Amino acid sequence: MIFDQQLDVNAIPSLMKYIFRIVPFGLWTKRFSSFHEQEKRNPLLPEYFDNEFALERAFEAVQQYRKARGRYPGVDQVNYYELFSFLALVKLVHERLSGQLSR
Repeated sequence: MIFDQQLDVNAIPSLMKYIFRIVPFGLWTKRFSSFHEQEKRNPLLPEYFDNEFALERAFEAVQQYRKARGRYPGVDQVNYYELFSFLALVKLVHERLSGQLSR
């Protein structure tokens, strides 16, 4: 098997650090702010964003969870399984890119 399919809950903090090396936290917050600004102007957008950008919305919820509780939620909590699965796969693929491609 090329990719390990197990994600230990204790690995989530290091997974998140790795993801922030690929896409810095500031870019994520900029994206979240963009959503919120658009939602202020159009009350129909939150439902649309929830459907079309579910992973990004879950990512924001994970960050809010961590800020409020000082830890990341578990993999199986609420709607976080898909997000953590996706992020783990991104990490595994990124690790296998050649140095020239991963810059």
